[in-house]
Amino acid sequence: IAFFSVRKSYQYRDFDIGIRARISRVKFQCQCQDTFHAFRLINKQAHTQGMNRAVVITGGNGSTIDEDIVTVVDYISERLGRIIASSSVYRTPPYGFESDHDFLNQVLVVETSLTPYVFLKTIWGIESSYGRERGDDEAEVAKWEARKRGERGYFSRNMDIDILFWNDEIISTDLLAIPHPSMCEREFVMKPLAELLPDFVHPVTGRKIKDIYSDML
Repeated sequence: IAFFSVRKSYQYRDFDIGIRARISRVKFQCQCQDTFHAFRLINKQAHTQGMNRAVVITGGNGSTIDEDIVTVVDYISERLGRIIASSSVYRTPPYGFESDHDFLNQVLVVETSLTPYVFLKTIWGIESSYGRERGDDEAEVAKWEARKRGERGYFSRNMDIDILFWNDEIISTDLLAIPHPSMCEREFVMKPLAELLPDFVHPVTGRKIKDIYSDML
């Protein structure tokens, strides 16, 4: 797991001093052998204090995506919660359609006090800052139902933020499906996720992220 300070360059996933100290303290107190298990304990502690851990992926292929993939981290930390881990930024060709512009994608882990629905609506507000327009809830439900029927809506976008995981929970509503139902089919999602949380167990498949990703190679 790579931790970083949002005040530093996002090209360098350095340990944030506070997070590093907290990890070291938990590892010492609980005799954890690795950072991953210490991180899971911290997540459990946060959850009992009313905090949630959300794993999200950011991405886009607009003309300013090299800048946007950095500034969106500031939006997320200001509006959604504290970013406690980040993957590298990956450049990938468009998925499901043709375009002259590649996508940049990054996976982030966010510690938040928000509920899943408020978290989602706040994401829509962040996306709108990059020019993406959303309909009302009824329109978004219609889009989601179309995707369930296999009617894919792939297109270029300035910024897209998807929720991949919410703690270890399975959520299925008209507006939310967590874990993200298509994530295991998309290498541009699984590659940064496998870098960041290789041993995290997908709550639906029961498999580790690194094993799911290795099947794609």
